[in-house]
Amino acid sequence: MSLSCGYSERIRPMLNIIEKLRKLGVKDEGIKLPTIAVSAPTVDDNTRWKGVIAKVEPNEDDGGKQLAIRVDSKLIIEYSTVKKEINADEVESAINAATVQLVGNRKDIKDHPITLTVIRAGSPELTLIDLPGITRVPIADQPKNIYEQVTRMIRHYIEPEETVILNVISATVDFSTCESIRMSQEVDQTGERTLAVVTKIDLAPDGLHDKIMENAVHELTNKLVEIQADRIARTIPKLQQQLTDLLQARQGELATLPRGISTEAEAGSMLFRLVADRKAILDRLLIEGDYTEEPGELFHAAAAMHRMFIEYQAQLASSKGNQESILKLHDHILGLMRSCRGANLPDFLPMRVLRQLVKEQVEKNADICEKLVPRVYKYAHHVASHVEGKIMESYPQLCAKAKALATEVLGEAKQHSMDFVKRLLHMEANMITMNDASYMQAVQAYRESFPNPPLADSRDGSMDWVTAREMQLRLYAYWPSVQQRLAELVWMEVKYSVQQALLTTVDYRVLQLPGMEKQKVISLMHETPAVHRKRESLIRRIEMLKKGNELVVTLPKLFASLTEA
Repeated sequence: MSLSCGYSERIRPMLNIIEKLRKLGVKDEGIKLPTIAVSAPTVDDNTRWKGVIAKVEPNEDDGGKQLAIRVDSKLIIEYSTVKKEINADEVESAINAATVQLVGNRKDIKDHPITLTVIRAGSPELTLIDLPGITRVPIADQPKNIYEQVTRMIRHYIEPEETVILNVISATVDFSTCESIRMSQEVDQTGERTLAVVTKIDLAPDGLHDKIMENAVHELTNKLVEIQADRIARTIPKLQQQLTDLLQARQGELATLPRGISTEAEAGSMLFRLVADRKAILDRLLIEGDYTEEPGELFHAAAAMHRMFIEYQAQLASSKGNQESILKLHDHILGLMRSCRGANLPDFLPMRVLRQLVKEQVEKNADICEKLVPRVYKYAHHVASHVEGKIMESYPQLCAKAKALATEVLGEAKQHSMDFVKRLLHMEANMITMNDASYMQAVQAYRESFPNPPLADSRDGSMDWVTAREMQLRLYAYWPSVQQRLAELVWMEVKYSVQQALLTTVDYRVLQLPGMEKQKVISLMHETPAVHRKRESLIRRIEMLKKGNELVVTLPKLFASLTEA
C-alpha cells in the first residue's frame, strides 16, 4: 500500500486545500500551515530520507527499491530570484548549483530555502521541509558555531504546533540519546505530532529488520494520515480566525489610505478635513490633556508643559536673586545708603537705593526667565511636527509644507514671547509698585521677626544702620510680589502664545494654500509612488485572504467526512 493510495482515499482533499493556501502566499502574512519537517540526527542520516519516501511512495518500475522521478513529471526549482523548469536527471546538479549561488563554495549553512516542485498527475499535494542534519564538529571551512546554527534552524521549523516532525533515525544509534529526538521532545512534549522513521535496519541486531518491515508501509501511511489530519483539525479554528482578523486589518489599512487628489474642489475639501483633524489632536494634547491615542509620555503636551512650569517656579525660588538672598544684603545696602548721605533726610528711605536693589534682584533672575522661552518652543515644535506627520503622512509634500509653516509661525511667536519677557523684566527692574495691601501686611508681619544684622557697623551712632535694616525689611516684603509676577506672567505669555500659534495661526496659513496657484496646491496632495505601491499590495493581499477564507470554510466538512469514514 503506497502513501498516495491511502492518502487519496482519506486526506487528500484536506491537504490539497492546505497546499493551495500555501501557494496563495498566506505564510507571508505570518500564518503557519500544517507542514511535515524531516529532521535527522546526523548529516549521514539526512541523506537517507529520500529512501524513506521511496518506501511509502515506491516506483512501480523497480519495486520500490529506490526513489525515482517518473518521466511524465514536471519539475520546477526555485531559489532566490530564480525559477526554472528542469529535467529529472538534472535535479542533483540543479540543487548543487543553487546551493553554490546561495551559500558559495564553503561548507557553510544558510537559512535560504531551495524549493523543488514535482508536478505529476495523480500524486498527492504534499510539502516536506528537508532540514539539515546535525553537525557537531566543524569540517573544512565550516563556521565554528555550525552546531548552534543548525540546531537553531531546526528548532525554528519544528516549534510551530502546526508542524508534523518526521524524525529519520538510524537503527544503529541509541534512541534515548538521539539529538533530533531530544529536540522533538522539547517542542512536542506529548509526542502527538512526532513520527520516528528508522533506517539502516539491515545493520541492526538479527530479527529487527523483519520485525520493523512487517506491515511498515501500511503503518507509516496510517500514522502520517492520522497526524496530518489531527494537525489540520486543530488548525482549522485558528486558521479561520487568523484569516478573518488579517482580512479586516488589511481592509482597514486600505480604507485609511488617502485617495489621490486631482481637482481643486477635492484638494480644498481634503485640506479642510486634515486641518480639522490636526486641530482636534493638538487640542486634546495641549488643552484637554487627553492622551488616549498617545501611549507614550513624550507627546503628553499639557502635562509636559506643566512640569516645565513647576521646574521654572522652583528655579526662581532657588535662584541667587530669591527672597532668602535678601537676608545677606545688609552690608551691601549699608554701603548704598552711605553713598546717598546728604540727598535725603536721615529718617527717610532713599528710593534710589530701593530701585537699585530691585534692579539687581531682577537681573539675577533674568537668565532663568529668558531660557524658559526657547525650551518651551522647542518642545512645542516637536509636538507639532509629530502631529502633522501623523495626520498628513500620506501627503508628504503637503506635510513638509505644513511643517515649514509651523516652524515659521512658532519662530514668530517665540520672538514675540522673548520680547514680552524682556519688556516685563525691564518694567520690574525700573518700576516699583507698592499699592498692594499684601505688601503692607507683609511688612508688619516681618517687622517683629526680621533678624537684626551684626552690630559692628552701628558704632558710629548714625542712622544708616537703622535705615539699612528697614530698607532690607521692605525689600524682603516686596520681593515675593515681583517673583510671583515673573513666574505667572512669563508662563502665561509663553503658554498662550504656543497655543495660539499651533491652534489658530498655523491652521489659518495652511488654509490659505488654496489661494496659491491651483495646480501647485493639487500637486502637494498627489498620491506618492510609495502610497500607490502600498495600495496595490493591500489589494493583492486582501484578494489572497478572501480566497484563503473561501478555502478554509470547506475544511470542517471535509474533516467531518474523514472522521465518519
